[in-house]
Amino acid sequence: AIVRFLFSQYLLHEKYTYTPFAPQIYQKILELEPKNLTARYVLSEYYYRQSKYAETIAEAEQGLQYDQQHPELLAVLAKSYYACGEYGKVVTYCHNILAKRPGRADIQVLLAEVYTKNALTTNDALKTYKIALQHEPDHLPIRQALLRSYLRKLMVKEAIAESEQILRTLH
Repeated sequence: AIVRFLFSQYLLHEKYTYTPFAPQIYQKILELEPKNLTARYVLSEYYYRQSKYAETIAEAEQGLQYDQQHPELLAVLAKSYYACGEYGKVVTYCHNILAKRPGRADIQVLLAEVYTKNALTTNDALKTYKIALQHEPDHLPIRQALLRSYLRKLMVKEAIAESEQILRTLH
């Protein structure tokens, strides 16, 4: 009962509080309730914020055994794989999340960043860049990727408009 009370307090305070004792509480809850996906997600997010990506991935993937489409676990996996440079997995997880929750701005931006790193110019990449920029209009690398995509596709009017937007962003 004490552990559950402490867990509830960590969840209520600033979404999730990460003190030195938080991981032990989350782990104890998971010993008692291995299917508690909230605790599993919170522990995964804790590991992610500590840059412990192997632990993040292991914990989140264990949670997917109980719910393969849990959006928060998929999101923390996507962020972790992005940090590890495994972009193929990031794209897969992002698509799975967006299939369930198409309005997730953080996932749209993450997907656009992956496309930007890989300099993709496909129609899907263009759509993703545009959606991400709706949520973060001053995200310069995505704007530059969109500009390059327009140039590669010989979309001159769009490239000029995007160049002007980049200049406004820089000033």
